Amino acid sequence: MDHFVAQIIAPDRALDYDNLIYACLRCNSTKRAEETVLNPCQEAMSQHLRVGEDGTIEALTRKGRAHIKQLQLNHPRLTQYRARLVRVFKRLQALSQAEAEHRAELQEWFGFPDDLPNLAALRPPKGNTRPDGIADSFHERRRAGTLPETY
Repeated sequence: MDHFVAQIIAPDRALDYDNLIYACLRCNSTKRAEETVLNPCQEAMSQHLRVGEDGTIEALTRKGRAHIKQLQLNHPRLTQYRARLVRVFKRLQALSQAEAEHRAELQEWFGFPDDLPNLAALRPPKGNTRPDGIADSFHERRRAGTLPETY
């Protein structure tokens, strides 16, 4: 979990839902205090970026190009890793849905984690700034049976 706008810049937004995002260590350390990084809570990444079968990230917009450059998303190690994931995903997805062992492996690699926060249960100091988002949250979609097996 990270703050999209750094706490040093906006300490009052430390517990603001709209300022909290999931970020890997690499992205967290390279984003710095700049605002050229796309905010995944406000913009669909698919409008700006596309993952190629070779693992490279292709920019679809100017913002996408800046995002790729700042976060170094096409670093060779990252593209190799993504290419392997794409191959594994395609192989597992092609297997019969009746093969429980392969479905479990597909779920392990590409399923939703079980430890995502239950947004309906959280009580931030300033209240929930996105109450309408609860209905579309991981927990609610899983409870309703509308959450896909993989993302």
